[in-house]
Amino acid sequence: MLIGWYMSDNQCPVHGHGESTRRWMSTDELFRETNEVTIVHNHQPYKLRITKNGKLILTK
Repeated sequence: MLIGWYMSDNQCPVHGHGESTRRWMSTDELFRETNEVTIVHNHQPYKLRITKNGKLILTK
């Protein structure tokens, strides 16, 4: 299942400039009702989490 959304005109939702090769996803959508997700890259799990201060931290 693919989670996320694409801007219909391929524009960055933050700055509005064209980005035809990038996919944009809000952290609200990515994290939904949790503060941590696991991302697998090259068969290795990485944890991406939101801190109490609202910062993002990626750890292996």
